[in-house]
Amino acid sequence: MTGISGVNINNFLNRGLENVDGMSSKLEAKMQELSANGGQMKQEDLLMLQYEMGQYQAFMTALNNTISSIQNQVKEMAQSIR
Repeated sequence: MTGISGVNINNFLNRGLENVDGMSSKLEAKMQELSANGGQMKQEDLLMLQYEMGQYQAFMTALNNTISSIQNQVKEMAQSIR
């Protein structure tokens, strides 16, 4: 599906989902690494993990809002066609 501006929505969504998958895998590996240290975590490690989780959450929120906006616009277009 390509929009009027030439933006390929399918590619956009695929890239977004690939980024989410990569960020999720990175976070999971980091958490496993931290828990494998025998329960001894440095405050810096926890702060970095918290930062990365915040970045993940911000990306997820932005992607969700973008997808919702696209869905709303498609619904409006479909209703205007009726």
